[in-house]
Amino acid sequence: MQAYGSVTEMCSVPRFPCWIQEVSEVHVESVPLWAAAVVLVDIVGAALVAWIGLRRAAHSLFDVRKAARTSSLFAAVLLSWFVVAVLITLVPRPEDAPAMLAAVVVVVWNLLLTAVGYGLRFFSRTYRQMIDAIPHHLLLGFQSYRLIGIVFLPMLALGVLPAFFAVPAGVGDIIAGLAVLGAAYLYAKHSAGARGAAVGANLIGMLDFAVAIGAGTTILAPPLQAILGGSTALTDHLSVFPLGLIPLFVVPLGFIVHLHSLTRLAGERKHAPRRPMSVA
Repeated sequence: MQAYGSVTEMCSVPRFPCWIQEVSEVHVESVPLWAAAVVLVDIVGAALVAWIGLRRAAHSLFDVRKAARTSSLFAAVLLSWFVVAVLITLVPRPEDAPAMLAAVVVVVWNLLLTAVGYGLRFFSRTYRQMIDAIPHHLLLGFQSYRLIGIVFLPMLALGVLPAFFAVPAGVGDIIAGLAVLGAAYLYAKHSAGARGAAVGANLIGMLDFAVAIGAGTTILAPPLQAILGGSTALTDHLSVFPLGLIPLFVVPLGFIVHLHSLTRLAGERKHAPRRPMSVA
């Protein structure tokens, strides 16, 4: 058997998938291994936590058979979504592909998945019951995975990510993660102001996502570059594995959870007992 010293040599062999060379070169020259591992573990962990939460909710609501069936269905949906996202990040992009096309694809992808993941509550009673059965402080605390955004800052220092993305996305993720942890704590303790903190944490998280998507797709690059600097060429790293999983998987998942939380908060306010008016 002939041995090959590099992917480039292997690419000269007939039938060898040459796109592996392109993908491998991107990884070697861009994202540090430690950062890739941290990001991937965080994303997989977020998916597992989401499924565990739904599974526990199903077992608290339904009989064993229905609970097993629904939790298996959601596991299949999350796994399929993750696999599709991984495959998309591994597909090589044509060098002459317009940047705006990729931006439109990412934005449409997020809007579509968010609409489906959130809108399903209005068409499926089972889905709505499962989401609403998750304790609200846990629903809020789920978003704490956002603290992993701190890795964007050392990647900025290493020249892997541009400042106009790394700074708002990294700092924004840290603020969003701390905000949801604080709101979750207040909610768990039934503290005064817990509802307001939860609404604020959700809005901060959604704003952070919007800015990160805008910066990563370069839609918001001009104003952010004017303030923070950075080259748009470095944003190519955000479309390949594993960083590409952030806009394709965890961002729409986070948007879905934010919207479910806000909907529950609106319902709680609607059904909250009104205080009697004091007579002067």
